[in-house]
Amino acid sequence: MLLVDGEMNTISRQGQVHATEETRIMIADDHPLFLDALSRMVQISQPNAAIDAFNNIKDALAAASNTVYRIAIIDLRMPGMQGPEGVGKVRKILGCPIAIVSGDTNPAVMQEVIAAGASGFLPKTMEQPLMFQALQLILAGGTYLPEGILQRGEAAAKLDIEDKLTRREFEVLRMIVGGLQNKEIGAQLEIEEVTVKLHVRRIFSKLDVRNRTEAAMKAKEMGVTPLRAMDAKA
Repeated sequence: MLLVDGEMNTISRQGQVHATEETRIMIADDHPLFLDALSRMVQISQPNAAIDAFNNIKDALAAASNTVYRIAIIDLRMPGMQGPEGVGKVRKILGCPIAIVSGDTNPAVMQEVIAAGASGFLPKTMEQPLMFQALQLILAGGTYLPEGILQRGEAAAKLDIEDKLTRREFEVLRMIVGGLQNKEIGAQLEIEEVTVKLHVRRIFSKLDVRNRTEAAMKAKEMGVTPLRAMDAKA
């Protein structure tokens, strides 16, 4: 039992599942101090939930064979998780939404984790009020990603793509994102269509894409804003 804000709340350790509450939450992290702190924080956020805390992924997965969890909060880098690649496998075994916790706030890693099937990414530096909001969102069926970190990642990615392309190529890419065809791009930039095609081929090569659709999708992911016909004339 754990005393939180003057009330007794059940927290079972290492698979010792005794509580009968409707909402059960799994937490798995191989760092004891963080595991305890996170367990306390989640218990405050969900006072009527039973918290099962594990310091290794093997025991956590074993517990899921006879316990139904509403959500599992798991450390991305704990032994046995295999990073983003292991998220999908673990989620399939647990059969519940997974929120990943990690000290690695690389936006690319966050997106990999979500693409692999996680319902949320919670930085280990996350403040308590945001943690509460994130858990509520995930429990309600939503997906949580820290917006500020993703925005910084998109800004960095946009700078990276601008470094790869010449000024003219970047203009052409923005027009591709805006849906313009080669003839329209040539008219807007007052260059020959054959020159536009040359720029497009170079863009495909530098971005490692095969066609306009892939180029536009990759550019949007990197935060590139579209440039349409009316915008170009302004």
